[in-house]
Amino acid sequence: MATKNPKLKISKGQYSVYDLLDRAKKCQENYDYDMANRYCKRAIEMEPDNVEVLENIGSIFMDFGDWDSAKELFERCVSLSPDTGYQKYMYLGQVNVAEDAVNFFQKGIELMIKELNTFPANSEKAKDLSKKISSALCSIVEMYMTDLCDEPNAEENCEKYILEAEKYCNNNYEVYQTMASVRMSQNRQEEAKELVIKSINLWKDLSVDDENYPEYPIRVNLAKLMLELKMNTDALSLLQSLLQEDDEIVEVSYLCGWCYYLLGEELDENGKIDEQVRKEAWEDARLCFINLINRFGLSSPDDQQVLNHSIELKNKITSVIGEISNIPEQNIEINDDEWEDIDNEMDLE
Repeated sequence: MATKNPKLKISKGQYSVYDLLDRAKKCQENYDYDMANRYCKRAIEMEPDNVEVLENIGSIFMDFGDWDSAKELFERCVSLSPDTGYQKYMYLGQVNVAEDAVNFFQKGIELMIKELNTFPANSEKAKDLSKKISSALCSIVEMYMTDLCDEPNAEENCEKYILEAEKYCNNNYEVYQTMASVRMSQNRQEEAKELVIKSINLWKDLSVDDENYPEYPIRVNLAKLMLELKMNTDALSLLQSLLQEDDEIVEVSYLCGWCYYLLGEELDENGKIDEQVRKEAWEDARLCFINLINRFGLSSPDDQQVLNHSIELKNKITSVIGEISNIPEQNIEINDDEWEDIDNEMDLE
């Protein structure tokens, strides 16, 4: 909900700006983008230079995936109030890439540190800000691992910023998950596994309703990292919990099948594949892929690469362990133009 603030209550007709924001938030909760957009535009007309109003509306646009509109509003907030309020810089970091994103995150961090220094060290506000600073530093690390990975100082910056993130908050699971990604990129897999476990231990006993519980996309990325580290059994448990929470996410359904597939390729203590274990794991993998194809195949053109790979793996499994009966399948052709071999890759973004 938008925060009540006397500065927001400037009426135009029978509604104040706060009323309009409140209604927009309710529409947002009900996934009614059209009505939320109408209320937001009316609020902007009433207070085009009110930074608090613009930031509230920008966050609504972000939630609905309208990043262009959100970016425009946050940039206006920067022009109106460049040296106060870190939130707009955090949002701009999310909607930009490469050096631009890093610069916005750094400005936001600068303002957070300035605010942090005004609070007692052990106060709740100081702890909250310290955690936000560490998360922002993790975002910078992610940028140097992706958009800026070819920069000559990329690895050095990853190390610098992730250690700084830990310094600000050593109980932030995001720090250790990001650090694990860094260690993985450095081929320090055992350290990466230890960091994954350390990260999970910081939130595994929390309720899903706890504000410190990782958001869904963070746990999806964690599952992908665990698969890269060959932590397949633990990854499967995480993926199953994600499916129970929301079984409409194509990537998670695919990753679950991919995890079963990898479990079927694991070697036993004698360095060989146990054929019975592989058969059972691959049967589960095939069921995942068939379910994905039947549920999402005809309506998800944006997920064509995942669909193609699911079909390819399903066919490969069938060629090895034989047909399966009583499972309805749809006849969906692979789009060869969009197919990329990702058998050994986990970057689906």
